[in-house]
Amino acid sequence: MEILGINLKTLRTAQELTLAQLGERTGLSASYLSQVERGVTTPSLTRLTRIAEALGVEVRYFFEEATASPCVV
Repeated sequence: MEILGINLKTLRTAQELTLAQLGERTGLSASYLSQVERGVTTPSLTRLTRIAEALGVEVRYFFEEATASPCVV
């Protein structure tokens, strides 16, 4: 799993969201989001921006090493 996927899963679970709920917020499928979390696929900047907005963080959050708190927008 790559850092992007780890940070996505960590933030999503910290906000107590299921993949399906995040999918509803972003317009992306739960299956696709699962692939991103596992590092199977890398989202485009457009999709990553939608994910970041839905979770209330800046895109750069997904590329940072594990931090105590997310960069909330």
